Amino acid sequence: MVVNAIGNATARHKMLCVYVVLGNLDPHLRCLTDNVQLVLLCKNKDFSYFGPNVIFRRLVEDLKVLEEKGIVIPDGNDMQKRVFGSVFTTMNDNLGAHQLVAVLPENLDSALMDPETSTTGQIAREDAVETVNEVNITQETVEDKQEILDLGFEIENSAIGVDLVIENGIIIEETEIANLIPTATEVEAEHIVDTSTNHITTDETSVQKRKIANDLVIEKSTKRHATTDMKFNCFEINWNKISDCVLHKLNAWQEFKNTNPRQKAPANLKLTKADKCSMVNAIIDQLRMISVVIHFETFEKVSKQIINKYSCLDEYDESGLATGKGYVSFKNKLIDRNGYLNRFKTSLDTGSKPVNSKIKRNVQAGTLQEYWLTTSKECSKEIFSNLMRNEPELLTDNFLEESQSFVRYLMDSTPIIDTINKFPVLRRHAMLSFHFMKATGVDGNSMAVNFPAGKDCAIKYSQTLKSSVRLGQTATDYETLHFLCNQLGEKLENIILRKEIGTRLDTLTFDSGSPLLVEIDLGQGQSMFYVFAEQTQLTEGCSDILVAMSELIMSHYTYNFMYSNQASKFLEFIQIYFFKINPLFGSKSTARRINRQQRMVMKIIEKLTEVADI
Repeated sequence: MVVNAIGNATARHKMLCVYVVLGNLDPHLRCLTDNVQLVLLCKNKDFSYFGPNVIFRRLVEDLKVLEEKGIVIPDGNDMQKRVFGSVFTTMNDNLGAHQLVAVLPENLDSALMDPETSTTGQIAREDAVETVNEVNITQETVEDKQEILDLGFEIENSAIGVDLVIENGIIIEETEIANLIPTATEVEAEHIVDTSTNHITTDETSVQKRKIANDLVIEKSTKRHATTDMKFNCFEINWNKISDCVLHKLNAWQEFKNTNPRQKAPANLKLTKADKCSMVNAIIDQLRMISVVIHFETFEKVSKQIINKYSCLDEYDESGLATGKGYVSFKNKLIDRNGYLNRFKTSLDTGSKPVNSKIKRNVQAGTLQEYWLTTSKECSKEIFSNLMRNEPELLTDNFLEESQSFVRYLMDSTPIIDTINKFPVLRRHAMLSFHFMKATGVDGNSMAVNFPAGKDCAIKYSQTLKSSVRLGQTATDYETLHFLCNQLGEKLENIILRKEIGTRLDTLTFDSGSPLLVEIDLGQGQSMFYVFAEQTQLTEGCSDILVAMSELIMSHYTYNFMYSNQASKFLEFIQIYFFKINPLFGSKSTARRINRQQRMVMKIIEKLTEVADI
């Protein structure tokens, strides 16, 4: 962002830049901009907030790899050669040099050299320079100087006036503030900074210490204006916030895996679905302390932290080797949990802050504004009594109209599990269909009405594809839905979970908080479908897959849920193609959109439309 150079916004977008130059290049080549590589870039206020150890941690780790392990490069003869490198010197301005020895700008006057204990042009300190020490500057990076001399590489730094031979030496140059900034809590080391040359040396024979003035207090900046993105980038999971029971299981499982890497762990050591949900919820709570709007990159980074600490949670192939893809399932769990918590809910009797307009627009996409405004905590005794009785014959049109505002208030102000347990009548199809109709203006039976024509189009469209995916003329409704879901690159099993005969509904637990269908096998080819969300049964159950899919869509709209990340395209397709709900702004789907449309969904709809026209 361009600002007035002498205005009051100059420091708002101030950037810290660190560049690296390969020291093996000749001097006339090192000065070319093409050979100056940018290796670190961040906002200056982030540096003030987090400090040098966090900002330069990744750079220091890369330098360690370069020093200890090296990198493999081609030598021009179809061969590969491993080369090593290190930091040769740093170049910075006066402010950078002061920060390099932990002298803050506001303490510069009190940090003047003591003439009795130091010589002109030299500043020394007794505090450690851990960051600098980690990089191992000058002679500490070279165990045998004579061995390096034999390599024949020479670097001449005319600005500093030092000639040093080093293999693959690296010069770090900083434009605004010093690179490796020490802190007051680091271990002691003897280093000298010559302000006349800005050169750091560790020669013990020339070390001249000085005492920092008693009135000099080195403190971390009190600014608290770090960007949200920077906080997410530096986020580390606080495992102390995780349940002790879950941590005990994880530690026992990890210990077994370390001892028996190729053996399958017993069931009593593995985490249950409830344990994983508990861990995911605790981690999401930590992330939401920073912001409720979390990017997908953050979810991936945090999920990888989980796998890196507990490799037992990773996925393993048949030979017992880790695939490295175990973080994907945790990433989806984190996304689903945060998406559920971000669904639009408001309480009229509390002074809560307004919900983010973007979240509200997405979760209420395709609905009528007047429906959400019709809410009230006032209810007559007769209506309250009828709601408690849970009798289908009482759900007349007049009763549904009179109870609409109070039911809407219950759904918005109280947790779903408490609302459903107290008022089981909310599971009734008539109640769900009524509120869906009021919210969208669309009949809840639209899918059952439009599906036969859509099924014929899907069968015709499948005939244009390869024989392995074609639908027969006698294809069932389930097979048709499965085909459409596959064409969108998703799996129907992600939202329809099949359970065996005799499964009790009160014993079911799920990883995702978003609504999904549970199919209970009744035997003889019969099944019952229930909608579950947040470990709570939302519908009374039905035996027709089309009615069940309709109730799943209606639950998303009635209870303000975003579509699950694992089946967002398929659910959006059902919404647009069968229910004819295509909002101009916002979407319940988390899939990538271009020009307010999901390209894959619109592509399948266009294909089906073309077949219908033929």
